[in-house]
Amino acid sequence: MSLDTPDTGTRTGTRDWRRSQVVADTYQRSKLAGFLYLFGWAVVALLGHAYDFEPAATLAIGAAFLAMGVLRLRLRPPGTTDTAANRRWLKQYALVLPLAPALWSAVQVWILLDPRFDGSARLVALIATIGYATVFVNMYSTVRTLSAIGAALLFVPVLVVLWADPLHRALAIAMSFYALYLVGALLGSHAEYRRRLDLDQALREQRDLYEQLSRTDPLTGVFNRRHFTARLEAAAQQATAGGEGFSLLILDIDHFKRVNDQFGHVVGDACLVAVADRLQRALPTPGALLARLGGEEFGVLLPGDPGWRWPRPRPSGSTCRSGRWNAKAGAWTSRSASASAPSIRRNTAMPTACTAPWTWPCMQPRPMAATACRRSAPTPERAGLELPPFPRSPALATFADDPALEVLFLPFDAGALSWPAPGGTLFLRARAGVALNAARRQRPVCEQSFKPWAEALERDGLAVSESNSGRFARVLVLSPRQRDESRALLARAVAQAEAGGVVVACAANKEGARSMEDDLVRLAGPVHSLSKRHCRVCWTAPLGDAVDRGLADEWLALDAPRPIADGRFRSRPGLFAWDRIDAASALLAECFPADLAGRAADLGAGWGYLAAELLARCPGITALDLYEAEARALALARENLSGAQVPLSFHWHDVAAGLPGGGYDVVVSNPPFHQGRADDPELGRAFIAAAARALRPGGRFWLVANRHLAYEQALARGFSSMRTVREHEGFKVIEAVKA
Repeated sequence: MSLDTPDTGTRTGTRDWRRSQVVADTYQRSKLAGFLYLFGWAVVALLGHAYDFEPAATLAIGAAFLAMGVLRLRLRPPGTTDTAANRRWLKQYALVLPLAPALWSAVQVWILLDPRFDGSARLVALIATIGYATVFVNMYSTVRTLSAIGAALLFVPVLVVLWADPLHRALAIAMSFYALYLVGALLGSHAEYRRRLDLDQALREQRDLYEQLSRTDPLTGVFNRRHFTARLEAAAQQATAGGEGFSLLILDIDHFKRVNDQFGHVVGDACLVAVADRLQRALPTPGALLARLGGEEFGVLLPGDPGWRWPRPRPSGSTCRSGRWNAKAGAWTSRSASASAPSIRRNTAMPTACTAPWTWPCMQPRPMAATACRRSAPTPERAGLELPPFPRSPALATFADDPALEVLFLPFDAGALSWPAPGGTLFLRARAGVALNAARRQRPVCEQSFKPWAEALERDGLAVSESNSGRFARVLVLSPRQRDESRALLARAVAQAEAGGVVVACAANKEGARSMEDDLVRLAGPVHSLSKRHCRVCWTAPLGDAVDRGLADEWLALDAPRPIADGRFRSRPGLFAWDRIDAASALLAECFPADLAGRAADLGAGWGYLAAELLARCPGITALDLYEAEARALALARENLSGAQVPLSFHWHDVAAGLPGGGYDVVVSNPPFHQGRADDPELGRAFIAAAARALRPGGRFWLVANRHLAYEQALARGFSSMRTVREHEGFKVIEAVKA
């Protein structure tokens, strides 16, 4: 594990990459072309009966062409971006590549001057010379000088011989004009290749930039949780397999919420930036990986035996956990010693068979947050905070994980509500985040039907289910925006709360928080409420006779599947286009050609409309797999396609993470492009990448998208060809074919 920092990647230099690309392209374009000279000589020798009057020369020339072809094929490029190695290869290849054209030029002169060759042999030889020169100009334009030398070796001696013979003067003039064309073609082909290199380089740099941004926390500049989790999983697998061990530190800033409450989020952001900077300067190099896991929590991944110590270790007032990875049990074995103010949690994974875990001192960073919380310091300057230069960005308002999730726990943080015994809390529509992590010791039972969020909860070690029928002392609800769905969820929360239990619901103001509060009052009587960060949380009194059971039953029925589209399908509130056929999907279905055949997949299948239309319009489909991240929609797709005559497979799966299977002949999709109300085109690009990987060569991908979404570059990366089939009312239908 090497030192990993977001601002110092290992991106290959532009010049090195371009040279390595030139080397690779030159070899790929020319490795088999050497054998064309052998084929040409065999045809000319056969037509001119060269073996009859010069058998030894005929065989020697053929053997020479064969040896040159094999030499080209075996002289492989170094396969690296090392400039010196690529330069050496180009010099060697520049000596080998002109050998065949030089020999062919000599053979061509011999054929023109030797009267024993008849006219048909000379004509075929001249046509072959023109063809070889054209190939050199167009295919080997990766290196302009090399291409020019090869074409000149082929053409110049022939022109000299033709111009010297008055009988061939007309042919010499024609060949001279063609030579001028070759000069222009060489310049144009080389310029086109350079433009392609420039485009590839720009796309590569853009890809690297996006990859870097996807791994970096925008506030602190250190790595984000996504990259940290991937590296941690890789390190754990390596340790389990008997490789190098690692150590894991989790750091949390104590009392950080008080900083945000008293001084605002700008000061809180400055604290986070300062702490991240101090941690980066304190970490050893090379080897350490620092990431912000969310909120005020940081993680550090250290390889092997840490031969270093934190500066100014302060074991008092900290929590230290040590342990090792048990490969057989697949779990940590650890011991811990706690003190009053935990700041660091540590685990050590050792792949060896050591019996006693090793430890080293923990450090409690200087309590910057505590310094900032003095009530006599109303400004950052008076709080003693040294604010670093801080970029003004629209992302600052949303740097926290989830405002609604944070506000949901406000009654517990404020002491207005207490937690029941562990396991006594049900969390409907749960989402992972820092606020939920703080309540993890309560072991809430989380219910989430959206696959990416369910997986995030599971990664945080929480119990997750698609549905739960138990009774609980506390029922938490993150209320959705759709009114019928929200009412049904509140009614269910009341139904699953035990006698004397409490329902706690939260929503963003722009997502219907006021309507949610009014509905909860109608359902369960007077409620308490708090507002913060443009969100509102409401909670009931202990439930009893005030609950309107009749209204609860009525609202529970709002979530029941109901017929739509004149009874052709069944859907339910809260799903995408739940009460109608989406216009984009309908347009895509209209464009399905009848010749789509073989194994098919529907990515983001929803409640099954596209799949049903594909089966109805394309009788050649032999099997169909449906991938959908929302379990509630997938259950309806199963119902809507119950009468299908081909094998069906239903997958509750996050398509953006890739597909578990492949080998499809056809993939269709109306991919999502929103996260909440914000556009997120990366979702659509992830769907395109998943489709490209899942299709077999020659497979067809049919996609519909909003016209303004620029998916063409993503399609170009995974497919050999694409075309816009139709544009209508702001949508476009695209077909792409995999090479």
